[in-house]
Amino acid sequence: MSKIDDALKILTSMGIPKAQQNDRSALTLLAVLDVKKKTPWKSAKERPIIIHDVMGFIKENYAITYAENSRETIRR
Repeated sequence: MSKIDDALKILTSMGIPKAQQNDRSALTLLAVLDVKKKTPWKSAKERPIIIHDVMGFIKENYAITYAENSRETIRR
């Protein structure tokens, strides 16, 4: 199971609205917790992070690029 799938299960178990139960939200959760593909979940740590850095984290660690005009969508 991938980290994205794990994060989706976490979002679901937290009762996050169905509209936010998607890969983008899962990747955002991974960025906020600083969880990379090989990072064990027990090493997850909450950190303050800005939207631009979330997008950079996703691109660098999960090879998914969001357009700059996607910031508002990621923020939500």
